Amino acid sequence: MWKDHLEDLLNYHVLPIVVPSSNITDPIDGLKKSTTLNNEEIIFTLGEATDEEDTGIFVNTDAEVIDADIDIINGIVHVIDNVLLPPWVNKTILDIVSDENPPAELPDDVNVDLVKLDETLEEVFKEAGPDEFDLPNILDSPGGYTVFAPTSAAFLKDASKLEDLNIDQLSSVLSYHVVEGVYPESVLVDGFTLTTLQGEKIRFTSITDGSGTTMVNDETIITPNILANNGIVHVIDGVLIPDGSKDLFDVTADDEDDEDLSLFDKYIVIYPDFVDTLNDDKEITVFAPTNDAFKNLGSDVAPVVAFNLLTGPNITTTMWKDHLEDLLNYHVLPIVVPSSNITDGLKKSTTLNNEEIIFTLGEATNEEDTGIFVNTDAEVIDADIDIINGIVHVIDNVLLPPWVNKTILDIVSDENPPAELPDDVNVDLVKLNETLEEVFKEAGPNEFDLPNILDSPGGYTVFAPTSAAFLE
Repeated sequence: MWKDHLEDLLNYHVLPIVVPSSNITDPIDGLKKSTTLNNEEIIFTLGEATDEEDTGIFVNTDAEVIDADIDIINGIVHVIDNVLLPPWVNKTILDIVSDENPPAELPDDVNVDLVKLDETLEEVFKEAGPDEFDLPNILDSPGGYTVFAPTSAAFLKDASKLEDLNIDQLSSVLSYHVVEGVYPESVLVDGFTLTTLQGEKIRFTSITDGSGTTMVNDETIITPNILANNGIVHVIDGVLIPDGSKDLFDVTADDEDDEDLSLFDKYIVIYPDFVDTLNDDKEITVFAPTNDAFKNLGSDVAPVVAFNLLTGPNITTTMWKDHLEDLLNYHVLPIVVPSSNITDGLKKSTTLNNEEIIFTLGEATNEEDTGIFVNTDAEVIDADIDIINGIVHVIDNVLLPPWVNKTILDIVSDENPPAELPDDVNVDLVKLNETLEEVFKEAGPNEFDLPNILDSPGGYTVFAPTSAAFLE
């Protein structure tokens, strides 16, 4: 836990050059300071010897050389009467991010950034009550802690993710940057995980390009191993966002675990109003199909739907835009439904397009899947991903609203037409179908064959009079 700190302290006792005591006592050119192996300076002063046999040479004012110039094969040794303490011994983590003169390990612009980080902390917590997560006090306590400290540039880069968070959510974000225990970069190997004070895990990745770069989640550690007396700081170039403080688009843009949701994300952003709904509604549950789910829509789905909605050239035009929006709405519930609600017995729920989806429990397809099925053939393969206003379940098939399997002729022929229609018009449209049959039952093959047209792939727009309209 504290091995790097001890190593650094020991390095503070070694100079990479030979300095005999005469170099220090020389009255004209006496050495005043030198840089140790840990890249920190030590200061030499001359004073009255404590004992007759001592030298009167002091290092950092309080460590006297009591036995000088012991020759060794590759240098020289001076015995001192106190341990030399590097600057971090007197600095907490909070001091490091608050100090106008932070550690030498940091480039100048990052120094300023970390001071701004302290200002950000003060801003976040200035109105927080005593029950809030009090990060400044934690960073000033005995520890030990490991802190992944974003620069202020990182905060600016990720401002859009943070600006709508309330104090509880900001506290969650900040506590997601702190781990109990001291972990130098050397232990942050590829695949290693740590549990933060926020409760969720962070994962580390080693970049294999020879640079030695380590990443935490998707952010790069740009300056590792800044030591403090209560832990260690790693400076990172982005803000770590825990699941519960992410919005839907943070999740859909994340391809972790090969469950890439980028196509779902691509379709959603076509609709600004739908995006606003997903961001603004206080409680939502999203069933997010993977890219493979969209790509695997096969011949069992009406081909025109699969082509025109999902892969065809009309995706961003008005022709099928309402259909796609309705399909996307069919993947969103206006309430929060964790998987435990379903395993406890929830059978169905109504989506944003006012259609029901059905939940069933079965045998999981793979060991890591849930055995929760939506509309019988879409399994929840990754459940309960928290977002700022609800929850996301990743599914392995696209949910298809009822209209996908209905032609226009089906709609005017069905004894149970779409829910959008009032009861009297439902009946009217059935009568319209009967009227159509009456009109065309004696028509020859060269006549205008409306029923077959209304049952063909299309696409068509039909202005359908009610039977009452025909009577008029």
